[in-house]
Amino acid sequence: MKQTIIEALQSALEIEHEITKETILKISKQLNVPESEVYGVATFYTQFKAKKKAKYNIEICMGTACFILGGESIVEILRKRLKLKDNVSEDGLFQISIVRCLGRCSEAPVMSINNKIYGKLDKNKIEKLISNLEQNNEV
Repeated sequence: MKQTIIEALQSALEIEHEITKETILKISKQLNVPESEVYGVATFYTQFKAKKKAKYNIEICMGTACFILGGESIVEILRKRLKLKDNVSEDGLFQISIVRCLGRCSEAPVMSINNKIYGKLDKNKIEKLISNLEQNNEV
């Protein structure tokens, strides 16, 4: 059920760009689960609280699976590649943040770009994603 709630919250975030109390209530009714359960998921996963400050908001998962499978190296690759200052690129296109969990442990290590999740990351995959975004090609 938790995965279904996560998916519903992700869909709502794509449409509304934020999770409000009304959003939580609507999901609760649609899924026929207690409002407190939806609220618990929405407040646990930071992807549902993040405010976009750059054109591309990148969240790197540091949950147990992602951490063990290279989450820290993903952060370092992005910091070097994007030449970040205070976690924002000089051109203002990219912002990174570390999150506890993105709910995709089986695809670790993972990150999200504007709430779209990418898994099984390595240096080459990250380079391709960033290059596409820099050339204004959506990934």
